[in-house]
Amino acid sequence: DNGVLRVPGGTVRELDLASLPAGGYAVQVRSDRPVLAAVSTERRSAGNAQSDLAWTPSTAAIATLAGTPIPVGAKANLMLTASDGPGSVRVVTVGADGTTSVRTVDIAADSATVLDVSGASAVWVRHGTGTVRAAASLEIDDRDGPLYSVVALNAAAMTTTDVPVREIRR
Repeated sequence: DNGVLRVPGGTVRELDLASLPAGGYAVQVRSDRPVLAAVSTERRSAGNAQSDLAWTPSTAAIATLAGTPIPVGAKANLMLTASDGPGSVRVVTVGADGTTSVRTVDIAADSATVLDVSGASAVWVRHGTGTVRAAASLEIDDRDGPLYSVVALNAAAMTTTDVPVREIRR
């Protein structure tokens, strides 16, 4: 409800989001002081069967390139959010056979967009415009109950190797 939750220094507060309808959401935290924030999501089977819990830390905006592998057989969703205005990214999915698929995704200001990337072996997000953050939710149906994880997509370490080149004249 665009409300304000005040948290006095040195204390902990919880915000229950259980009443939200099923879907992809982003939680935006703004503070005039340093703050630590995370979201927990739980998946349960009926009765006393196995359950799983995912903690999602705050995520940095994508400045260049971010990505993650996707386990074989996982139901995978890429969640994209834009804050401080609209944003856009290029999403590259890599199939099990190495083929790639590229699409440009526009995200409205202060909103979340969810893309099904199930069946891909990896997903990469390249910054386009605006302030965009990304995470992947991964769920595998196991005979003992669901296995669930949320992976924040942070900038990929980009390295290069300088190779000295000399001209040799003969």
